[in-house]
Amino acid sequence: IHRRCRDCRAMFEWPAKAQQHLYETLGVNVEKTATRCQACARKRRAIEAARAEYAKAAAEIPADTAAPYLRVVTAMLEVLEAGGTLSIERAIGYCTRARKLGARTSVDAVEAKLRARR
Repeated sequence: IHRRCRDCRAMFEWPAKAQQHLYETLGVNVEKTATRCQACARKRRAIEAARAEYAKAAAEIPADTAAPYLRVVTAMLEVLEAGGTLSIERAIGYCTRARKLGARTSVDAVEAKLRARR
Protein backbone atom coordinates (compact mmCIF):
# COMPACT_ATOMS: atom_id res chain seq x y z
CA ILE A 1 0.00 0.00 0.00
CA HIS A 2 1.32 3.45 -0.88
CA ARG A 3 0.62 6.10 1.75
CA ARG A 4 1.56 9.68 2.59
CA CYS A 5 3.22 10.22 5.97
CA ARG A 6 1.14 12.37 8.29
CA ASP A 7 4.26 14.04 9.76
CA CYS A 8 6.74 14.66 6.92
CA ARG A 9 4.17 14.36 4.07
CA ALA A 10 6.51 12.09 2.06
CA MET A 11 5.15 9.12 0.15
CA PHE A 12 6.08 5.71 1.57
CA GLU A 13 5.27 2.09 0.89
CA TRP A 14 3.71 -0.06 3.59
CA PRO A 15 4.95 -3.53 2.62
CA ALA A 16 2.79 -6.64 2.77
CA LYS A 17 5.15 -8.30 5.26
CA ALA A 18 4.66 -5.41 7.73
CA GLN A 19 0.90 -5.58 7.27
CA GLN A 20 0.94 -9.33 7.87
CA HIS A 21 2.99 -8.87 11.06
CA LEU A 22 0.60 -6.22 12.32
CA TYR A 23 -2.54 -8.22 11.68
CA GLU A 24 -1.44 -11.79 12.43
CA THR A 25 1.28 -11.45 15.05
CA LEU A 26 0.16 -8.38 16.99
CA GLY A 27 -3.56 -8.93 16.44
CA VAL A 28 -4.29 -5.33 15.46
CA ASN A 29 -7.65 -4.53 13.88
CA VAL A 30 -7.70 -5.12 10.11
CA GLU A 31 -9.08 -1.62 9.54
CA LYS A 32 -5.86 0.03 10.82
CA THR A 33 -3.20 1.21 8.38
CA ALA A 34 0.20 2.87 8.71
CA THR A 35 0.03 6.66 8.86
CA ARG A 36 3.73 7.46 9.31
CA CYS A 37 6.83 6.52 7.35
CA GLN A 38 9.38 4.36 9.14
CA ALA A 39 11.64 7.30 10.10
CA CYS A 40 8.77 9.36 11.52
CA ALA A 41 7.36 6.32 13.34
CA ARG A 42 10.72 5.71 15.01
CA LYS A 43 10.95 9.37 16.00
CA ARG A 44 7.41 9.24 17.42
CA ARG A 45 8.22 6.10 19.45
CA ALA A 46 11.38 7.76 20.80
CA ILE A 47 9.37 10.78 21.91
CA GLU A 48 6.76 8.57 23.57
CA ALA A 49 9.43 6.53 25.37
CA ALA A 50 11.09 9.72 26.62
CA ARG A 51 7.72 11.08 27.78
CA ALA A 52 7.03 7.84 29.67
CA GLU A 53 10.40 8.14 31.41
CA TYR A 54 9.59 11.76 32.26
CA ALA A 55 6.21 10.78 33.74
CA LYS A 56 7.85 8.07 35.81
CA ALA A 57 10.47 10.49 37.12
CA ALA A 58 7.89 13.23 37.75
CA ALA A 59 5.94 10.87 40.02
CA GLU A 60 8.92 10.91 42.42
CA ILE A 61 9.17 14.72 42.60
CA PRO A 62 7.86 15.47 46.10
CA ALA A 63 11.13 14.59 47.81
CA ASP A 64 13.66 16.39 49.93
CA THR A 65 16.65 15.18 47.94
CA ALA A 66 18.10 16.40 44.66
CA ALA A 67 18.10 13.02 42.89
CA PRO A 68 14.40 12.98 41.84
CA TYR A 69 14.66 16.52 40.48
CA LEU A 70 17.79 15.62 38.56
CA ARG A 71 16.07 12.52 37.08
CA VAL A 72 13.09 14.63 35.99
CA VAL A 73 15.28 17.27 34.38
CA THR A 74 17.30 14.61 32.57
CA ALA A 75 14.09 12.95 31.33
CA MET A 76 12.74 16.33 30.19
CA LEU A 77 15.95 16.97 28.26
CA GLU A 78 15.59 13.55 26.57
CA VAL A 79 12.05 14.47 25.46
CA LEU A 80 13.28 17.75 24.02
CA GLU A 81 16.23 16.10 22.26
CA ALA A 82 13.91 13.46 20.77
CA GLY A 83 11.83 16.24 19.23
CA GLY A 84 9.05 16.54 21.78
CA THR A 85 7.88 19.69 23.51
CA LEU A 86 7.97 20.51 27.19
CA SER A 87 8.36 23.66 29.26
CA ILE A 88 12.04 24.57 29.34
CA GLU A 89 11.27 27.12 32.06
CA ARG A 90 9.84 24.37 34.28
CA ALA A 91 12.92 22.22 33.65
CA ILE A 92 15.20 25.12 34.61
CA GLY A 93 13.09 25.57 37.76
CA TYR A 94 13.69 21.92 38.64
CA CYS A 95 17.41 22.52 38.09
CA THR A 96 17.28 25.39 40.57
CA ARG A 97 15.48 23.22 43.10
CA ALA A 98 18.01 20.38 42.68
CA ARG A 99 20.86 22.86 43.13
CA LYS A 100 19.29 24.14 46.37
CA LEU A 101 19.09 20.54 47.58
CA GLY A 102 22.80 19.98 46.95
CA ALA A 103 23.31 18.69 43.39
CA ARG A 104 25.54 21.45 42.05
CA THR A 105 27.96 20.01 39.50
CA SER A 106 25.61 17.45 37.94
CA VAL A 107 22.87 20.05 37.45
CA ASP A 108 25.09 22.67 35.81
CA ALA A 109 25.70 20.65 32.64
CA VAL A 110 22.02 19.77 32.20
CA GLU A 111 20.93 23.36 32.83
CA ALA A 112 23.45 24.64 30.29
CA LYS A 113 21.93 22.33 27.65
CA LEU A 114 18.42 23.53 28.54
CA ARG A 115 19.42 27.19 28.35
CA ALA A 116 21.01 26.56 24.94
CA ARG A 117 17.67 25.14 23.69
CA ARG A 118 15.75 28.24 24.80
